[in-house]
Amino acid sequence: MLAPLATLAALALAAGPAAPPLELTTFSLPNGLTVVLAPDHRLPQVAVDTWFQVGSKDEAPGRTGFAHLFEHLMFMGTNRVPGNRFDVIMESGGGSNNASTSSDRTNYYSVGPSQLLPTLLWLDADRLQALADAMTQEKLDLQRGVVRNERRQSYENTPYGAAELVIPEVMYPEGHPYHHPVIGSHADLEEATLDDVKGFFRTWYVPANATLVVAGDFRPDEVRPLVEKLFGAVPLRAPPAPARAAPARLEREVRRILSDRVELPKLILVWHAPAAYADGSAELELLADVLAEGPSSRLDRRLVQELRLAESVTAYLDPGRLGSLFRVEVTATPGADLERVKREALAVLAELQAKGPEARELARVRAQAERRRREEREHLVHRADKLNEYLAYYGEPDGFARDLARVTSATSGGLREAARGLGEGRLDLRVLPARAGVAKAEIPDAPPPPLATRPFDPPAPEVFRLANGLEVRVAPRPGTGLFAAHLLLPGGAAAVPAEKAGLAPILAELLTSGAGGRSAAEYADAIRALGATVEAEARPASLQVSVSGLSAHLAPALDLFADAVLRPNLARADFEREAALALARVEARPDDPRKVAPVVAAAAIFGRDDPRGRPVDGWAATVRTVALDDVRRLAPRLLDPRGATLVVAGDVDPATLRRLLAPRLGAWRGAGPAPAATPAALTAAPGGRILLVDRPGAPQTRILLARPVAPAAEPARALRELVNVVLGGSFTSRLNQNLREKHGYTYGARSAFATEGGQGLFTAGAAVQTEVTGAALVELRRELDGLAAAGVDSAETAKARETARHRTVEEIQTTAGLADALAAAVLEGRPPDALRREAEALAAVEPARAVAEAKTGPYAFGGLTVVLVGDRKAVVPQLEKAGFPRPVVVDPDGTPVPALPDPAIPDPE
Repeated sequence: MLAPLATLAALALAAGPAAPPLELTTFSLPNGLTVVLAPDHRLPQVAVDTWFQVGSKDEAPGRTGFAHLFEHLMFMGTNRVPGNRFDVIMESGGGSNNASTSSDRTNYYSVGPSQLLPTLLWLDADRLQALADAMTQEKLDLQRGVVRNERRQSYENTPYGAAELVIPEVMYPEGHPYHHPVIGSHADLEEATLDDVKGFFRTWYVPANATLVVAGDFRPDEVRPLVEKLFGAVPLRAPPAPARAAPARLEREVRRILSDRVELPKLILVWHAPAAYADGSAELELLADVLAEGPSSRLDRRLVQELRLAESVTAYLDPGRLGSLFRVEVTATPGADLERVKREALAVLAELQAKGPEARELARVRAQAERRRREEREHLVHRADKLNEYLAYYGEPDGFARDLARVTSATSGGLREAARGLGEGRLDLRVLPARAGVAKAEIPDAPPPPLATRPFDPPAPEVFRLANGLEVRVAPRPGTGLFAAHLLLPGGAAAVPAEKAGLAPILAELLTSGAGGRSAAEYADAIRALGATVEAEARPASLQVSVSGLSAHLAPALDLFADAVLRPNLARADFEREAALALARVEARPDDPRKVAPVVAAAAIFGRDDPRGRPVDGWAATVRTVALDDVRRLAPRLLDPRGATLVVAGDVDPATLRRLLAPRLGAWRGAGPAPAATPAALTAAPGGRILLVDRPGAPQTRILLARPVAPAAEPARALRELVNVVLGGSFTSRLNQNLREKHGYTYGARSAFATEGGQGLFTAGAAVQTEVTGAALVELRRELDGLAAAGVDSAETAKARETARHRTVEEIQTTAGLADALAAAVLEGRPPDALRREAEALAAVEPARAVAEAKTGPYAFGGLTVVLVGDRKAVVPQLEKAGFPRPVVVDPDGTPVPALPDPAIPDPE
């Protein structure tokens, strides 16, 4: 019997387990630096998170992009830590770092094993004191190139990315601090001088303009003196006054039209909204969820499901200190009238302005908001960042309860008033498809000695089987109030006939588009009323159905999960909608070089007749042939418990879980023949070819190198991963240091191994400026062949071992991350205690074995399949000059196109 939605809504409004106050120590140094110590002894890891109250709003006219440029320059070294030693020292101890810039602040964070904390603090204190003195023109020129590449990659060569450059210019008047985008302009970045950079640092990067949060496994009485000693050596300098501005507003609607290299038109509506954490901001966050969070949201129901005018909808509050933006974005279906899309979207909003949300909608979005905040609190780096955020806005770091109360106390009337407050002034942006002198330092010259190493014993899940043989792996994590589970069913896209390629993702969408007798909207409402999610994903060799949410609602969430797996409606109306959306996604795939390159590589390596050579979402021609009868006929084959595994992590007792699963999944039986065995792994393929997908006028070329490999078990797998960290698996890897840090060709270069269904694949590559495609490919070849010839040295091995070890710690720190790691082990055919075996194998790696792996592994450039997605006329002459073989021009599906005349090689200037 179905639980009434009112009952589910009441469950969602029930209070979850109270989160105990955090153990915090807050103090200020004489130089004005505010410090928060937040110990947490769950895992042997620490995080250091620093906020500088400077963002793009604080930039001088003609110097846009400075705040973000400085985010990059902060990693360029000092006299104590020259060159790339900042990242090398950190990664040698298993740590990692990153940073981000917004209109209001710049944030730097690092994370690593507990014993690395003194080094992390020393590195941050050193650059705060001494970075300006070590800044050079060469460093500025290099990072300026990297930032300009980031602008190309994130905005100019990404579908709809150019819209983000237009919105601030329209929403804020000339002279307003938010008038320009955070990334800045190419012209301003080019104009930046060394004196500008040093002046910016000395103005804004002062202790009194910063807050430092240290979180993780440490003793405050041990760390506070270290912080006082290291950061206390940075001299006192008065902080500048932050930028101020009266609230911006649009008195009327402003329209803009933008042409971009996209397949589907997009409507973006933007309103001014209250500043972050101001009255009404929480209500607008929830209003965005009512409008566009999931298939039960109002815009999704109206535009995607009923009218089929949209492929997807999103809505969100983009917060800012000087004012926020409320955004509604609709990616339309092919041929949809954007004017009609807008009318329908505004009509949905008008209904909320008139009546507010229904009780069940309010319960749903409040539960989802609670879940988001609990997940942020669970993740160490996110928690540290939120402490800084709460300190900035509330004046106190532990603002979790106060923030949670903002959303859980919101009322329907409050959301109605927030919707009414948006007003008539807004941006209507349409993206249409285009065709065609420092004080004497007391900081030591070497980092302090490390703290004692904390033990790390990755969890080995408890394993049991249900009556039907379904294997269950459960890893309890008490006290989080959260759970996450993945059901992994063998077969996936590989079990679908070639002529129906793309069927599996349609089935995956249908599993959660109505089940157990509930319609799509009713099913989505029931899930979200519990603060839960139920999702399905088709993978190359598996079908994955996932459920996660608040552990207080585990039983009803499992009911809905079982409905999706065992009792999907597979209704015709839902099928027609999802099939149309699937076709639209496939037809839009050529717009995104990141998606095109893997499709072309797989077709070249495995062949289109091999399931591994076809994209999971199929080809346009095959998706058009998929009928509802095909889905219904193949569903039992794809939803077969034989060989399946359920992984569960979180605040779950194994005995209770077993009792809950037995009546829900225990009687489930497979129908028809057992799932077919996976084909033998391909370990060699015709290589040495260069395939080129022509993208005329593209500012970047996407380079992908690929080779099939056999899967590996411990300890060989750990050894392979370790060598990959050296090559392209971290910021200080050889590929990234060469292509990004040395030459400035790219925003990032990477390599990786992936395994599923018994098939492994090695990949490497980068997105590079079009004009250096040939040079970048030469450097990729140089690094790959260099690794295969000389191996890795002992220092690289030690650094990679610590990086790989701590990566596992980071991965499993949250309930969702632990469940993902357990699922990945299943997909790779690894045993339940795979994480523990991997940790043991990494600890036992010797440098000589790493050298042997590098020399005998699949790293040499010869025989790799090379895929380039870029401007043929610009790229081909570069390849010829660099001595590479003539590329085979293919379409975005990997099919060779008729021979074209070779572009002329320009004469050297």
